[in-house]
Amino acid sequence: QEETAVERAQAGDLVAFQSLVEQHSRDVFRLAFRITRNEMDAEDAVQETFLNAYQRISKFDGRSSFRTWIYRVASNASIDVVRRRRRRLSHRGDTGRPNRDHLTTWRRRGRRQRRLDPCPERLSFQLSPTKVMQAEAKTHLPH
Repeated sequence: QEETAVERAQAGDLVAFQSLVEQHSRDVFRLAFRITRNEMDAEDAVQETFLNAYQRISKFDGRSSFRTWIYRVASNASIDVVRRRRRRLSHRGDTGRPNRDHLTTWRRRGRRQRRLDPCPERLSFQLSPTKVMQAEAKTHLPH
C-alpha cells in the first residue's frame, strides 16, 4: 500500500502524498522533537521535511523503505533548524543558555508534555496551494 502511494505521489498525485504525510507525520514529529528539543522548532522541521520530500519525491528510488528515506529527510531538516536557531542566537549576542526563569518554565512544560503524547494533534501538515505551486515550480512537476 505504501509502495503504491509512493508511486502515485511520484506521478504528482497530491492525495497520495497527503496519505504518506498522514502515515508518517507523528513519527517524523517525534524524531524532530528529539533533535530540536522544543515543540516549535520540531513543528518547523516537520513542515520542512514534508515540503522537501514533496519537492524531491521523484528522487526516491526505493533502495530503502520510504520510512527510512523520510527519516533521513527529517533528520537533515531538524539539524538545519537547530543550526539556524544557533545562528540567530549568536547574531543577537545571546549565549543560547536559558536563564533561571526560562529553565523553570521549560521544566514545567517538559513534565506536562511528557504526560501528553509528544505529537500534538493539531499538527497536521497541509500543503497550501501556494506551497504546492512553489514546490512544483522548483521541481518542474506537471500541474
